[in-house]
Amino acid sequence: MLAQGISARAAELEVELCLPAEDADEDWRGLVDEVVRQRPSVAILPHSLTEAFPDSIQPFAAAGIPIIGVEMEPSAQYVSVVRADEAQGAQLVVTYLFERMGGQGQVANIFGGANTHRQTTFHALLERYSGIELAYEGDGQWNRAAGARVMHAALEACPTIRGVFAHNDHMALGAADVIAECGLGDQIVVVGFDGDPAGLVAIRQRQLAATVYRGIYNIGRMAMDTAVRLAHGDPLEPEISVPVTLITAENLVDAMLETTSVMPGLLQDLMASSRAQRQLQAATISAQHRLIQELSTPVIPISDAILIMPLIGAIDSGRAQQIMEAMLEAIVQHSARYLIVDISGMAVIDTTIAHHLIQAARAVQLLGARVLLVGINPEIAQTLVGLGVDFGTLATHATMQSGFEYAQKQLRLSRR
Repeated sequence: MLAQGISARAAELEVELCLPAEDADEDWRGLVDEVVRQRPSVAILPHSLTEAFPDSIQPFAAAGIPIIGVEMEPSAQYVSVVRADEAQGAQLVVTYLFERMGGQGQVANIFGGANTHRQTTFHALLERYSGIELAYEGDGQWNRAAGARVMHAALEACPTIRGVFAHNDHMALGAADVIAECGLGDQIVVVGFDGDPAGLVAIRQRQLAATVYRGIYNIGRMAMDTAVRLAHGDPLEPEISVPVTLITAENLVDAMLETTSVMPGLLQDLMASSRAQRQLQAATISAQHRLIQELSTPVIPISDAILIMPLIGAIDSGRAQQIMEAMLEAIVQHSARYLIVDISGMAVIDTTIAHHLIQAARAVQLLGARVLLVGINPEIAQTLVGLGVDFGTLATHATMQSGFEYAQKQLRLSRR
């Protein structure tokens, strides 16, 4: 999402990006050298890279290329750093927690670092709310399992805890797991931080009360704006804070829509690289699909002529009509030639569902487009054969990748 924000803003500003050919996994030095040889005016380095490969900063510094850091503490190595406003986020979510508790009661604090803005803001707010008592505090090490261990210890030490502030969504989910096991879900308010897809799903399922949406996509856009200012010689502040948003059940849909707005770019990257497919499909796309499919039937443009529609869950007559309407509307809106329907997320395919898909495909064909059915695993294939379903002229492919490549090939042939 950070890369999508950077690249989208670069396109708007007509800025050329100097990118490596592959992701920086093990051979970070070769890829960094590849970028340095392109002589960029400014380097944008995210915390995820510099944390994994601390020496990756040196080649840029040695080449005299100024660096903008993203999502990290300011230091002399960076002309400026761009990151989410941590203090504002902690202020929002902790205040929300204390007010949900009615300004009184015992609270547990599951932290990941002793000197973070999240920690210092929490303790500062404790002094303002005289009715709130810190009953337990422990290091959750930023992961779900450790967060669960801290919550177990907190409840053993103080069974009357009524609020939990976990400094990221992973630790918050670990705490929520323990609270649910103890049957205390309706008695303890849990808030997290970071607005991860899993955290947003947990808010919808009422496991978490709130989280802080960092807006990584917008941070990427701000990083590009800051790099352009630096390239133009404008003075920069050592730290540029990007406002965050408190997410609760009331405004969850807004956060979901902003998150999923970058899906087309993410999916294009997914098609371009098998490595990106493994990483993004597991870490981002699957979690976002859960949100999308609970609220809509999305049709996502991959290119000017190709659309995709992922289908997850059961299809009844009402949803079948919704799917057909969405297909036809998207075909007309985008003047698309191909619609790729991905059924890999559907656990059950029967004759009724197959009939709905065939009818929808025929309707699309009347508009001059074609439907490609992808995601047919061996179990579904055997089921369809056993049911005697005849898809006729409806093209089928095993994977999204093969369906996308087929559509591209047919488009090239038609242009010739």
